[in-house]
Formats: sequence, structure tokens, C-alpha cells
Amino acid sequence: MLLQHFSNLRLPAGSMRQLSGFILCMMILSGCALGPIFSETDASQAQKSGRADTEQQLRNVPPRALTLFEQAASAMAAGDSTNAELRFKELVLQYPDYPGAYVNLAIIRAQAGDDKAAEGFITDALIINPEHPAALNQLGMLLRRQGNFMEAESAYMKAVTASPDYALAHYNLG
Repeated sequence: MLLQHFSNLRLPAGSMRQLSGFILCMMILSGCALGPIFSETDASQAQKSGRADTEQQLRNVPPRALTLFEQAASAMAAGDSTNAELRFKELVLQYPDYPGAYVNLAIIRAQAGDDKAAEGFITDALIINPEHPAALNQLGMLLRRQGNFMEAESAYMKAVTASPDYALAHYNLG
């Protein structure tokens, strides 16, 4: 529905590129795998959905892991994918049990055109948490790019089932 409002929008070529970059950045940030163990909002969602294990995980995240994640996410948001990738890899080495870092590494590798590495990072995230909504969404995006539309739809559906409020998965499903 939102796209209907913008279908007749005409912008100069340079502005369209800037707008596209902005939209891509916003999609990345909304797809950043803050995941159940890196976001306070997820704690309230965990309480609402009865996922006490997620709330417990939030309490057990070391402050250093949160700091590393925030630094990496900031670098990613600023467009410094090299720095972001290094920081997420450092996070994975020090704290390998948090799927959010793997999902963001998948996003970075997919943007670089390395779908094989992206798939590996998504797989790593899903091994840790098979119901991680951002990982499932990224899997769907990867499958869609590869032309596997039915499998992509299935991944999006799993993301929506795992987190009914996850807007990006709903958007991609549509």
C-alpha cells in the first residue's frame, strides 16, 4: 500500500540514487540482527510471547558483547562494512553463541556479492537459534535472489511465525 503512494514520484537521477541508498540503509538497519539477545525491546516481546528463555538470555549477555555489537552495528550503519565485518568477527570469536553477529556478517557478505559466505553465516546463526527471525528473513532474501521463491516464502513464514511483529519479514513476504 505504501508503494502505491510513491508509484508516481519523480525525482532527478542523483536524488533517486540517494533515496535508494537511504532505503537500503534503513532496510539493513531494520534487518540488523539485534536478535533476541541484543535488544531490550525483545525482552518485552519475550514476556508477551511467554518466551522466558529469551528474557533469561538477555540478562546473561556480557556487557562487553553488547558493546562490541553496538560498535559493529554503528560501523555498519555508517557504511563502513570493513570495520563492521572485523568487529562482528571479533564478537563471534569472543562470544560465538549469539546469532545476531552471524546474521549481520551474512548481510555484509551478501552486499559484497558473496552469497556463499552469507549462506554460511546464516546457517551458523540458525544452528544457534533455529527460530531467529532475522536469520530466517536473511535466508529468505538469499533464496529469493537465487530464484528459489517457494523456499524463500517458507523462510519468511518461519520468521513471521517466530516473531509476529517482525515487520521486515512481513514486508518481504508480501
